[in-house]
Amino acid sequence: TYGMKLLKRANTEIANVAVYYHLFSQYYRNELEDYQGFIYLAHQKRHILRPFYYVQCVIIGSFIEMVHGNHKKAFEILDEAEMIILTRNSPDALNFIRVAKVELAIRQGDFNLSERLALDVDFSFRRPTWEFISPMITEFKLIVNRCNYEEAENKFQELITMGTSIHHMHFMVSLLTCRAGFFWMWKEKRKAIDALDEAIQISKPGHYIRPYLDLGSPMRELLGEYVKKYGSDRYINALQDAFSNAPVPDNT
Repeated sequence: TYGMKLLKRANTEIANVAVYYHLFSQYYRNELEDYQGFIYLAHQKRHILRPFYYVQCVIIGSFIEMVHGNHKKAFEILDEAEMIILTRNSPDALNFIRVAKVELAIRQGDFNLSERLALDVDFSFRRPTWEFISPMITEFKLIVNRCNYEEAENKFQELITMGTSIHHMHFMVSLLTCRAGFFWMWKEKRKAIDALDEAIQISKPGHYIRPYLDLGSPMRELLGEYVKKYGSDRYINALQDAFSNAPVPDNT
């Protein structure tokens, strides 16, 4: 209700920021309700919202559709937003839509599509202050999916250095959870559990839930192994409950 009220009043720079951060935080804590109504209202106010904030809200909506198994709808949302942004002369907003398409393709397990879509994307550094997704982390995922272990480790070290220097919590949580998932995929159990512990320690204060759920069933399995080694607490219990009760991607 608070988020909807914010969006209805979104006609200033401060309101733009407030709308985005509210939606962003609710999504990552897995507390977002009536997302369809929120995204519909964002679309209705697209001429008032700055292109960047409109696109970030749309991307969250498309990711939620993907989580619920609506793959076609997820891409349709981004296609519609892309057509709108093409009329707004906002290269950064357009690039983020295209990054999101690559991310969706990776999440549905279509790596050939992700590679084709990546040809139109600029993955270069952008200070990740208000970004829902980071082009650099999506690029990292592409490298991992090419099974280039050495290049992936080099890219991770580059990103962890950058993330530490800018003290950006979401960037670090996303990066570390991805790394844990990839170690698990590469059958490196010990490294995966240690990487997951590092992610949990920084995500616990903000009660981040969605970054773990978005990695699907492999992360659920890894979390089970983590509990065997480190035990559980209120936050770990919340993560496990979320895996039992919240939508989780089919293909990750």
